[in-house]
Amino acid sequence: MSNPTDELAAHAALLREAFDRTFAEAPAEAHRESEDFLALDVGGDDYAVRLNEIAGLFEGKRWRALPGAAPALLGIAGFRGTLVPVYDLNALLGYAPATSPRWLVLIKTHPSVGLAFERLDGHLRVSREALSSEVDSKANAPVRETLREANAVRGVLHLPTILETIKNRARRTSPKKE
Repeated sequence: MSNPTDELAAHAALLREAFDRTFAEAPAEAHRESEDFLALDVGGDDYAVRLNEIAGLFEGKRWRALPGAAPALLGIAGFRGTLVPVYDLNALLGYAPATSPRWLVLIKTHPSVGLAFERLDGHLRVSREALSSEVDSKANAPVRETLREANAVRGVLHLPTILETIKNRARRTSPKKE
């Protein structure tokens, strides 16, 4: 006859090993097959931004306008002792400038760049099957994918392309050295 205390200790050891093993194993398939986005509205059109491409989301952040700044450059804002340029996402995407941008995302780059927009629709977690590389020919250049949700199709903004747009505009407007 076996000792109940020994059986209980052996069972506890098995449970402990199984628990510890969950931290060493790869994440569950369900998490790898989905992706997180911010859903936003720019100029009346639905867009999405990958959460893993942004360093933060802020509501009501203030910035200082710069004299003689490029049209899409709203100004600079301070984040933990660092000054960050803030751009109007509407203007960068070819829409009329935003009248009162309330939201700001920091692009996860070094140095960081802020994009201001008027309306945040929320957070989306979608399966990878909801993403498509088929893009409407009328879509803006920084849209390389679409995301299908229950009742809408959103263009997924490609933030590296937006950064390249900012750099190109800065090169065109900067004074030439002689």
